[in-house]
This record gives sequence, structure tokens and C-alpha cells, in this order.
Amino acid sequence: MDMAVDEIRGWVDRVEAGSDFLWNEEVGGYCARDLRTGQFSDAITNASTLSFFADVGSPEQRASMAAHCRRILDASSFGMPSWDPDHPAFESQRYWRGPVWAIMNHMVISGLEDAGLADLAARVRTDTINLIDERGMAEYFDPRDGDGLGGMDFSWTAAIYLDLNKTEVAASLAAGG
Repeated sequence: MDMAVDEIRGWVDRVEAGSDFLWNEEVGGYCARDLRTGQFSDAITNASTLSFFADVGSPEQRASMAAHCRRILDASSFGMPSWDPDHPAFESQRYWRGPVWAIMNHMVISGLEDAGLADLAARVRTDTINLIDERGMAEYFDPRDGDGLGGMDFSWTAAIYLDLNKTEVAASLAAGG
């Protein structure tokens, strides 16, 4: 049993070291980093917000990331874009430089809920459900106008939609609705 505990502690230590390595003090957020040069990206992405999903960061780092989430969600009515819309490299239809992905929104929602940021989680959940209701089961979506992009009958989008609606129905029933 001690070996299993030690192994798990090792995993936790690696995750925490990795999150420290990705914290960009200048941006006040988790950013991609070039392993060869050590240079940071200066963009907040949907992957940055997975810090909540991973349960990492100091209270100050979490507050900074929550502020980034609020700012970015204010720029998109469809959930968390893959790239900060205010960043000069943002491209609304370029795969991981802008579009909204239902599967990533699902992980963002889970992390925000776990972090106690229920208002943000509810916002991403509602935006994602509305987006799929209106635009279908696309692989990913333009965060500016919600247009579906990539494959138009994507199974993971369908799976996320079913799960998010299951959660909404359960919440409604629990509230007496």
C-alpha cells in the first residue's frame, strides 16, 4: 500500500511542477511554453482554463484565471474559445486559434464547478447547449457567430450535448421543476 501512496504522491508532484512551469507571470495565466527555448506564449487558451480541471494553482493564480475566463466569455456567446479573442493571433475559424469546441467546454465546465465557480460553469454550460441547439453537432464552432465548422455530425459533440442536457434535467428536477 505504501508503494501505491508514494506513486500517487509522485504523480501529484509532477502535475504541480508542470503547472508551475506553465504559469506566465506577465500574462497572469497558464500559457503554452516552448520546451527548447523556455519562451512562453502570451495567449490564454481554453487549455489554460483546464487548470481548474486539474485543480492546480494558488488562490491568486485561480483568481487571475477566473478573471481571464470572465473576460473571454464576455467576448463570445458560445462558450470558451480555443484562443483569447483579444489576442492578435486569434483566428475564429483556425482549429486551435479560436474556435469553440464542445468537448473542451465540457472539461472547462467540470473544472469550474469543482473550483466553486458555479456562475462561470453555468454560463459555459448554457452557452454550449444553446450553441448546439441552434447550430447542430459540428466538430467545432466559430466563436463570433456560432457557425459550425469541421465535421457536421460529430459524435463527441453529440455525446457532450446529451451529457450537458442530462445534467440540466437533473438540476431542474432537483430544484422541483
